[in-house]
Amino acid sequence: MKSDKPKGKPKPREYELVGADEIIAKTSSLSGAGARLQTITGVDTGEKIEILYHFELPERVLTLKVPLNREKPSVENSHEGSSSALLYEREIAEMLGVEIRNHPRPINTFIADDYRGPPPLRKSDKK
Repeated sequence: MKSDKPKGKPKPREYELVGADEIIAKTSSLSGAGARLQTITGVDTGEKIEILYHFELPERVLTLKVPLNREKPSVENSHEGSSSALLYEREIAEMLGVEIRNHPRPINTFIADDYRGPPPLRKSDKK
């Protein structure tokens, strides 16, 4: 399948460290400036849980990196009204055990309601 999109250089990628208490203001500012949320991902580094918010802007791709405490990871719902963000946040809550505060539908989507094990994508504390 041929694309009509002109080929050229990929957009530069930038990363910005953001505190959990700053994420709402930052994502609101980016959305207001026309940035498009591409996805939200999460990773357990073994020391922290990191939430990564990936935005596409006209001139670049920006990833906001939010480190969270592994013991009680918690972050505010970042995208009021964005159905895709809500789904990404539910996945992060289920798979990494992150509390998404003020999420309008904090229900299980990816794992069974009766699952009682640790979050599936969390690294084990046992060595």
